[in-house]
Amino acid sequence: MLLRDNFARIQENIGAACEASGREVSSVTMVAVSKKQVPTVVQEYISLCQQIGTNCILGENYVQEFATKKRELSGIFQSHGIGHLQRNKVKTALELFDVIESVDSMKIALEINKHALACGKVFPVFLEINISDDSAKHGFPAEVEAFKDLFNAVALRVVGLMTITKFYEDPNQARPDFQKLAMLGSKLRKDLNLPRPLELSMGMSADYVQAIEEGATVVRIGSALFGERK
Repeated sequence: MLLRDNFARIQENIGAACEASGREVSSVTMVAVSKKQVPTVVQEYISLCQQIGTNCILGENYVQEFATKKRELSGIFQSHGIGHLQRNKVKTALELFDVIESVDSMKIALEINKHALACGKVFPVFLEINISDDSAKHGFPAEVEAFKDLFNAVALRVVGLMTITKFYEDPNQARPDFQKLAMLGSKLRKDLNLPRPLELSMGMSADYVQAIEEGATVVRIGSALFGERK
């Protein structure tokens, strides 16, 4: 029941944040961060989503961990790679994940493009932006020139921007970072004449309400859903 109760509470919070910012609840997608969770717990979440009739998206950080875990899961779900990706794990990642949210360098982007081309795919990705300019974080700098050429890559389909802000004691302190990513997304759409808005993956368990109020379309929630990892 704990998982069901947590899920219901999160959905209430998402609904309230959408109402406060004049948005439809359907404009926000939740990625359940299932890294380090045992397969039985993740399976419980997949089953809950099927019972409720909502999309199930799992967010995993580690290629090898998810490769093992995925074999024990059944049902309908999508998977997003959300952790820093090593170059030698790209080929496996493309086989495991439906979307990679953590394209954090030109080197990784080109490696994904190479492997996607080889298997005839156009692979959806988010570009990870180091929006807080935090030396402890991976990601492109928040300057368009650093990554705009990737929108022309043959086998990459850039569908959004992702960020992990620096740690703030007060989640409201993250608002300027969220606003900055939203403005970057709008600028890219205008400058590159993109046909649709970019998804904005920002906000986690501690600050997803603030992120939604500042324009997040994807929130990545782990501990608020599954509880603290054992």
